[in-house]
Amino acid sequence: MAEISVVVTLGATEPYEATVGACERAGLSVERRLEPLGVVTGRIEAGRLEELRRVVGVVAVEEERSVTLPPPDRPS
Repeated sequence: MAEISVVVTLGATEPYEATVGACERAGLSVERRLEPLGVVTGRIEAGRLEELRRVVGVVAVEEERSVTLPPPDRPS
């Protein structure tokens, strides 16, 4: 199954590092830790998203989206 990039929002009720570790055990390959924001980003197999969402301390799991804008000098 294909891997997707996700943004995981963590709650304040559980210790940050413990929750990140549980996310890794659920299949998340962590790419960035943004502890002051309570967020971690990474990649996970699409079929394991529900497992990640059930981790204690996880508030939300969102698929990372990318946006491409045209060059500023290009007429619309």
